Amino acid sequence: MMGRMFLSGMKERLGPLWWYAALMFMVNRMGDAVNVFIGLWLAPRFVAEPELGALLPVINVSTVYVLPLGVLLLPVPKFLNTFAARNETGKARALLRDIVLVSAAYALAMVVFILWTGDAMLLRLKLSDPRLLWLMALFAFLSLLTPLVLAAQQAFKLFKSMVVAGAVAPWVRLAGMLVFLPLMGGLGYLLAQLGLGLAGIGIAGVAVFLAARKMGRCESYRAHWGEMARYAMPLVLGMLAGRVQGPVESLVIRQRLPEVVSAGYYYVVMFGMIPAYFTGAITPFLWALISDRFERGEKTETLMWQSLAFNFAVGGAVTLAAYFLAPPLFQLPRDLPWKPYAEYAGYVWVFCLLQVVRGGTAVFTAHEAACRRFGYMWHTIPASLLCSALLYVIPGWIVFKPWLPQRVWEWFDARITVSLDVFLGVMLATSFAVFLGMVAQLWMRRK
Repeated sequence: MMGRMFLSGMKERLGPLWWYAALMFMVNRMGDAVNVFIGLWLAPRFVAEPELGALLPVINVSTVYVLPLGVLLLPVPKFLNTFAARNETGKARALLRDIVLVSAAYALAMVVFILWTGDAMLLRLKLSDPRLLWLMALFAFLSLLTPLVLAAQQAFKLFKSMVVAGAVAPWVRLAGMLVFLPLMGGLGYLLAQLGLGLAGIGIAGVAVFLAARKMGRCESYRAHWGEMARYAMPLVLGMLAGRVQGPVESLVIRQRLPEVVSAGYYYVVMFGMIPAYFTGAITPFLWALISDRFERGEKTETLMWQSLAFNFAVGGAVTLAAYFLAPPLFQLPRDLPWKPYAEYAGYVWVFCLLQVVRGGTAVFTAHEAACRRFGYMWHTIPASLLCSALLYVIPGWIVFKPWLPQRVWEWFDARITVSLDVFLGVMLATSFAVFLGMVAQLWMRRK
């Protein structure tokens, strides 16, 4: 009884954002132990080096196939939240029903398209197993459904189901890895990862279904179509640029660099994603709470500043620790899977810094979009497009030789190298450009 009263008091003092963020953080830390065991020991033991560097690109590239539907569904999270905040539950239920039907039809067409054109993608990934096309289709399907169920959970404030899914998911992933990895290697890793996504969607889907059943009958939301279109239009370019950048970053490292480098980069990402674990405990709840407050006419800036401070304080500490600890960690005398890639240890803190910078801008852009402000796109879109363009132009610089003056081309050619340093430098520089744009925008707003 005393314990329940204490927890109730803590929840009231912390507020919804930090209470559920704390729960998600504790759940995620338990899951991190499982994920570290899988990513840094179990997977390298059963996956050959040529396949190891292809695991992340296969998953990331799949998201490209859902771009068209993603454009159509851009206003859905906001208006599910808006209808819920206004207690127009019939409209929310109708919108949810319609997006499920549209997504199902799109998924069928997408699978056919992937199977028809997938050979070209396998060639770029340096893979040949045709079974991977089915997995790419299923990962694309997951990347299509996950934002929808997350949007519904956020709109209806089903935060408990989000915490439950976070608690269950790592153990589902571990069970899948233990079963499939020894039998199928890299293909088994992807199957287990697929099972993880399906388990999360299953838990979320049940919660959303039960919540929808308690709502009123479906009501038409046709009167809001114009409002939804006006909200979505500024997001279209931003979404296209952002959805392309992630897969490009994974693909060029896999395609343009030796397999040993892409395998080393795998470990850099595994360790370097640690700052994102902390920010990831906040973001599932932040957007929903800010959007709800905005629609009710309440102030929202306090939540944004608290989240930014948390991201940079904790992420900065992790980055500093990675700078000093990653090199000795990669050189431990024990025969650990990442020891052969000790030369890449110095990249871990760089990738940590990249996640901290991107985490801060993600908090800011989530706040702005929830408040229906899109001024940030004037600097985020050009930076994202520039990053994607540079990552592809640098390895193919020879193509521009006939089109540029010889001295100009030779000057650049002498200074351009295709290496992990250059690729990470481009990613970090463009991310800092977005961050500086955010700082400028906040400063101008205060002035």
